[in-house]
Amino acid sequence: HRLYEKPPTIDDVEEYGEQMRTWVANMMPEWRRTSFGWPLSREISEGDSWDRFMRGGANGMIIMIIALSWW
Repeated sequence: HRLYEKPPTIDDVEEYGEQMRTWVANMMPEWRRTSFGWPLSREISEGDSWDRFMRGGANGMIIMIIALSWW
């Protein structure tokens, strides 16, 4: 049972950060990913699209923002 009024306790902030970076990088469009993983590319070429990222659900923008706020 999840108490939505109370953020979860993060015991290992460093590990959580690594997991967040991996999760966020995997959610990003292919053109944002880099061979070294982090930071993500900020280069946007003509034809690049955010369509994959513009959705709700378990891998949507709002969930990512909430999870990052816990970090």
